[in-house]
Amino acid sequence: MNEFAIKTVYMPVPQYAQEFRDIPKFLEYCKVCPRYNKCWACPDHDFDVAEFVDSYAHVYIMGAKVPISPQIRSEVRGREAVAARAEAFVKEARSQIDPIMLSLEKTLGDAVCCYGGTCYLCGTCQKTLGKPCIHPEKRRSSLESLGFDVAATTEKLLGFELLWSEETLPSYITVVSALFTNKLMDSEVL
Repeated sequence: MNEFAIKTVYMPVPQYAQEFRDIPKFLEYCKVCPRYNKCWACPDHDFDVAEFVDSYAHVYIMGAKVPISPQIRSEVRGREAVAARAEAFVKEARSQIDPIMLSLEKTLGDAVCCYGGTCYLCGTCQKTLGKPCIHPEKRRSSLESLGFDVAATTEKLLGFELLWSEETLPSYITVVSALFTNKLMDSEVL
């Protein structure tokens, strides 16, 4: 497993929504994604996104910066290979981050987390079959699927940028998760 650095920042939800949320803009980005309306964690959501987010007072945003070694970067070339390896890095990081986020959510009670990226719980999402989610207790949406600008969040709040690359892997992959809550947490918790 790659070691990775994590940075967490706090912001009141109304301020975060005002400065970093543009639901119509990011919904349009989601519509061109192959997962649009084919994954229970992705739009088109069966709930009002603004209402859902605005029901919380606080947000803790966690950014993980997962480094990719120069050796791996030199070995992986081409759009498909890069996309597959980048997704593998995200899944690997999330295998550690998601359980922590769910644990915090459970500990606080009045909270919900957002995962960094799409849902990986099932091979084929039941939404594509017209069926309900089989893991609703674990399924969570991402910040971008709720209309948040993750690139601006990462750059302005976490202090590093999202790196994009198609033909070669970037020097690091970023996974941005969040915890929306109505309870302030002790800074030692995160």
